[in-house]
Amino acid sequence: METIRIFFPAVFCAFLSLMMVFRPGGLSGSGLSIYLLNLPMCFLFTGFVMTRMHREVKALRQRLAVLEASGAGQGMGATLPVQIRATGR
Repeated sequence: METIRIFFPAVFCAFLSLMMVFRPGGLSGSGLSIYLLNLPMCFLFTGFVMTRMHREVKALRQRLAVLEASGAGQGMGATLPVQIRATGR
């Protein structure tokens, strides 16, 4: 479910675009207004995903800083960030 959530904004934008491409009448009338009124939703959904990812990265950086400060990362070298990233939620 996590992977699907990341691509939801792109799927929504693709749906809007395909709806306009295959709509009889093209970019005219009420179809255009529906398209233009729903277009900001693409940016809103992308913002939700980006905000969530930013929070996760921030939490991982804080966790890494705590591990480095406590000395738990000694001897692990460059593999510590890879190990933390692999546990992502």
